[in-house]
Amino acid sequence: MNFEVVKRVRDAVSVPLVLHGASGISDTDIKTAISLGIAKINIHTELCQAAMVAVKENQDQPFLHLEREVRKAVKERALEKIKLFGSDGKAE
Repeated sequence: MNFEVVKRVRDAVSVPLVLHGASGISDTDIKTAISLGIAKINIHTELCQAAMVAVKENQDQPFLHLEREVRKAVKERALEKIKLFGSDGKAE
């Protein structure tokens, strides 16, 4: 990530900044981006990857078991990201 660009955009606009396509960006860089004003981070690919791992690991199981494991994997990944983003405990 080019943090200088993030700073310039932040200083030039008065709207919350969004990080699209955060897959592959390190946790350290995510935290830095948040500190520079990134307010929303899209993590769809990471959630899909967690789901696919659960599907592969449970593909021979009955459907309801598979579905439960996929939901669990996606929830766990989402909670990890919520904590990383510093958003845990902030829901209204």
